[in-house]
Amino acid sequence: MEDFTEKERELRTSSLTRKQPNTGSKETSLDEVLCRHKERKPFAYGLCNECYEEFMKVSGGLDGGSDPPAFQRAEKERLAKLSI
Repeated sequence: MEDFTEKERELRTSSLTRKQPNTGSKETSLDEVLCRHKERKPFAYGLCNECYEEFMKVSGGLDGGSDPPAFQRAEKERLAKLSI
């Protein structure tokens, strides 16, 4: 049980640190912007920095185990109902 607790702590602290974004698909050029802001510099996944930040906020990220904000909110509501 202690191993699981230790692993959980390790994963929580590593997920809290901001990771550098992946540069995206190898099929697209590194200087190609695929979002609506064609004049801006590409940041990650073919998006400009603004669109990338919005995407990460809305989707919760692309890393395995990331929970989208809508799921997190629904889970909090479910847990709140159970505790009543």
